[in-house]
Amino acid sequence: MDSPGRQERVLAVLAAVREQLVQGWVQEAWWVTRAPSGPQRTVRALGATSEPGQVSGACLVGAVLNSTGSDRPQPAWVAGPVVDALYDALWEARGGHAELTSRVSSPPVRLARVQTLTRWNDTPGRTREQVLEVVDRAICRTIMTLVGAGKPPGVEALRPYP
Repeated sequence: MDSPGRQERVLAVLAAVREQLVQGWVQEAWWVTRAPSGPQRTVRALGATSEPGQVSGACLVGAVLNSTGSDRPQPAWVAGPVVDALYDALWEARGGHAELTSRVSSPPVRLARVQTLTRWNDTPGRTREQVLEVVDRAICRTIMTLVGAGKPPGVEALRPYP
């Protein structure tokens, strides 16, 4: 069973991701920064900057990385469950069925999910509203997982959608 503490951390990061995307969303880059006295800088590769500065816009995955500090050396568990939540929400938004489960994805699966989310974010014609809809769906799914996290044995978790 998934721990409520882990899901609460996922929920907190998703809220931070949403806030960043509302402030500014980008495509074809991880994020855009602006130093207090410098020009705007577009970061297109991880490790391209040691200090991201004031982020003025981020892509979906860039917002996750920036919200968890995963652009710097940290354990993968910080961002991984958030990537899983966003991927499941995207899958569901596309008409797929994604269970509310406690599974933990393997590193190759997570990498594939990051690539899928990145390509989806960068698709020409994609809008910030569409990206926010997926984040909102991930937030709802995480809340539903939390609601079901304390269920007695043999009781199915609540599902956010019929």
